[in-house]
Amino acid sequence: MSGVPWPVLRAVGLAVPVMREVVDIRHQWDAPFVLDATETTETFGLRPTPWDDVVRATTATGVPV
Repeated sequence: MSGVPWPVLRAVGLAVPVMREVVDIRHQWDAPFVLDATETTETFGLRPTPWDDVVRATTATGVPV
């Protein structure tokens, strides 16, 4: 399995707007995507929902995954 080279996606993006958007957000695939709620917690007192609770709530909706 291999990915499509970025230059190819850029070329396709000239004709297909959706592919142009993929190229615009390519930075999200260049490095690990880490979420950190520290600043939000310190500023607003909000706490992130524990991952187990998120998964449980998502699967309880009955929506097929």
